[in-house]
Amino acid sequence: MNPRRRFLRKAARSFSAGAGLVLGVFGLAQASDPQPASVAASLNLTDVAVGRQAEGNWILRGNVNVSLSLVLVAAIERGVTLQFESIFRAQRSRWYWFAETVYEQRRVGRLTFHPITRLFRVRLDGSPPRTFADLTEALRHCLVVRGWQVASAEQDLLGLDLSLRLRLDKSALPKSLQIAAFASDDWDLTTGWVPVVYDPAFMPPASPTESL
Repeated sequence: MNPRRRFLRKAARSFSAGAGLVLGVFGLAQASDPQPASVAASLNLTDVAVGRQAEGNWILRGNVNVSLSLVLVAAIERGVTLQFESIFRAQRSRWYWFAETVYEQRRVGRLTFHPITRLFRVRLDGSPPRTFADLTEALRHCLVVRGWQVASAEQDLLGLDLSLRLRLDKSALPKSLQIAAFASDDWDLTTGWVPVVYDPAFMPPASPTESL
């Protein structure tokens, strides 16, 4: 088996459910290997809530479950950069019209596999890139939820409808892949808008460590 393929296959099949991330990745086997059943791409959020620090900052918690399709794994292997977008929003209901978005916080994580170094590189919101030897850890950093400060103390979110969405940003893919990506469920990786509840009993520490 090709060394690069063997390495990525090993990294892709790592699991870390205890940390709030369940990763299922299949499809890096060669023709001589047993072929796994097709796995649909999926991205889900559970136990999503927001609390306030003593200083008043708004901090998220939640669990992320993600499975990558054969096509997504193959794209990573070829060095295609995957861009993940996380959006937290607060809306005010209006009986006479659509809900009004009064606040929004967006984060972007970019993941790239480098075949020469055999490392996954992640750049989160324009910060200096970090490298990971394991695909699970790289995805964890891209889709971080628990410990994310979504608003400062000055922002009043009480009484508003809060929601969160994580997704693979297909519009950020190379132009040559976008037509196929928008037409195929293999690239459809999104949670949709998930309600976020305010939990007054959830009081994060003063300096939270972001993790899934």
